[in-house]
Amino acid sequence: MATLKTLFPYLWVYKWRVLLALGCLVGAKLANVGVPLVMKRLIDSLSVSPSHPQALLVLPLGALVARLVVAKARVDERRVPPRDAEENP
Repeated sequence: MATLKTLFPYLWVYKWRVLLALGCLVGAKLANVGVPLVMKRLIDSLSVSPSHPQALLVLPLGALVARLVVAKARVDERRVPPRDAEENP
């Protein structure tokens, strides 16, 4: 506390900057706490009950997306740039 008392006269010159910085710190902390809560609500809203007709699309679409991701990974794996003869003597 003694350190803050010593620094206070010097910080008072920049009181608006100090207040803005403290406000940004509080805002950042609120965002760090709020983002997981918002993500939880978003994910919970995506749930589909098994009796719903849309539930029949979940498995085929999920399998299609997984297949596309695997295919893209294989294509990217094959796209290795050719070695230049001058770089590796």
